[in-house]
Amino acid sequence: MAVITILITVPAAAQVQSISASLARMDVDKDGKLSLAEWAADSAAIFKKTDADKDGAIVRGEAVVRYQKGGAAADPKLESRVAKIMAPDTNGDGQVSAAEAKIASDAEFKKRDKNGDGFIGGDDAAG
Repeated sequence: MAVITILITVPAAAQVQSISASLARMDVDKDGKLSLAEWAADSAAIFKKTDADKDGAIVRGEAVVRYQKGGAAADPKLESRVAKIMAPDTNGDGQVSAAEAKIASDAEFKKRDKNGDGFIGGDDAAG
């Protein structure tokens, strides 16, 4: 999830390089591709870091703080970035539960796995 929102502001040529760097960081077994398990583990770690009060849900304030810690306090796209983090709030309760975040993360993995082989790598990483 966070990878997407961070990369939106960089030029297209840099996105491929940034995505590759992100994939390498998440590629625990170093096989050059990202499995759903690796993607899910990274997404869960991001969720855990963002959930500052450790109550099992992310609220808007926690999402704002996450980006401000990343040096984005004056980011003109802060609101759109926060909205992307909060988008998985499917029940409209103003918070993203771990279950909602996992559903959204799994859907993003499937979207990025363009050839449907169960991995993100090679041409998959460009999108």
